[in-house]
Amino acid sequence: MARCAPDVGTVAGRVGGWCALAIGLCFAAGCATTAAIAPAAAPRQAEPIELARFGHGLKVRKNGLTVLYLSGTPEQIGLAHGHLLRDEIGSANRRFLESFEALPERNRERLQRALQRLEQRTPAAYLAEMRAIARGAGLSYEQVLFLNNLTTLSEGERCFAFSAWDREGRLMTFRQIDSNSDMYEQMVLFIVRPDRGHAFAALLNPGWVDGETGMNARGLTLSQNNIGIRQTAWNVTPVTILTRHILQHASTIDEAFAILRGQDAWPARLLFVSQPEGAAVFEMANGHLQRLQMSEEGLALANHPRRVPADDISANSVRRLEHADRYLAEHRARISIDQGIALLRSPTISSFVRNGFTNKQSVVFRPATLDFWIALRPDGRFRAAASGAYEGFNLAAELGAGTGRPVPQRIPAR
Repeated sequence: MARCAPDVGTVAGRVGGWCALAIGLCFAAGCATTAAIAPAAAPRQAEPIELARFGHGLKVRKNGLTVLYLSGTPEQIGLAHGHLLRDEIGSANRRFLESFEALPERNRERLQRALQRLEQRTPAAYLAEMRAIARGAGLSYEQVLFLNNLTTLSEGERCFAFSAWDREGRLMTFRQIDSNSDMYEQMVLFIVRPDRGHAFAALLNPGWVDGETGMNARGLTLSQNNIGIRQTAWNVTPVTILTRHILQHASTIDEAFAILRGQDAWPARLLFVSQPEGAAVFEMANGHLQRLQMSEEGLALANHPRRVPADDISANSVRRLEHADRYLAEHRARISIDQGIALLRSPTISSFVRNGFTNKQSVVFRPATLDFWIALRPDGRFRAAASGAYEGFNLAAELGAGTGRPVPQRIPAR
């Protein structure tokens, strides 16, 4: 595997004929080597440690992760988000905000025109949430809008995801992200109960209105992945907003597809979506949208399309997908969670190390039970998150549904 997150250093020339933005940024995948912050897999905490409260939000430390509980209107969610994660927003996004503020006037004007066009395609509720995040975090709305459009304005490479049935006939979905930056090590687990739509859990960058990796209370999971196709159409809803909207408002794969079909054009991405009954990949780029449905042998995704036209397909991406397809076929898509994680930990998938790149996010979902596991990256700059312990959560329990279900067991490091 290599990068999943986009490289904002490639924003130049990626916004159609508008501009050539000279932004020397290195986004979450990073275009320069950064000093990684690799927290140790902390001992499991029997009870969460409360860190702070504000308005409709609660911030805790649980199972080695920062967890933020939010509820209410977009304004209430955003204000608590910004206030409770003010330090984390500044730390995780520091290099982007500093480069944004240092832009020459001519480049800033060009970027603002690009952001305005994307803003016009963003529903009002999410813009209101961004404005509230800015107030809570002590940032300008323009800064928060910029952060929430970085993924759409730039181009990245490579993630990995797959779904298979376990031996009890329950679907499992696995998802990984690679990076050489410490940004993915600063992600926060959001547990959100909005006043409209479905409650959801999402592992996200602080300050972002996003659905990059998450599951909602209906058991719909979503992961955002790069497709290896250059963006050329810009009359699009930002991919962060599209994924958040699907998590919050779709109950099924068909409903998620209907949301996407309502667009005029699409950001260049792959979306891996699953529900208790199966999974699908949505390939989208510019004027193209295609759907691949899960077969009896499972469904896997690397970083190239199989139906949307593409000029250049990475041999490494093909190799990883073929490896996953063979693995699922050999097991007839009936695997244990340990076997699924063994695939994630295999050399073809997780032992890629070049310029500091290795997976820094690895998440497992079981949609039927609303269980999910998040890997805590072990010590060592080049250690993959998948090689560490996976901490278990249950969305119904996190939402306080009173199900009485125990938190899923930790899956030990290898």
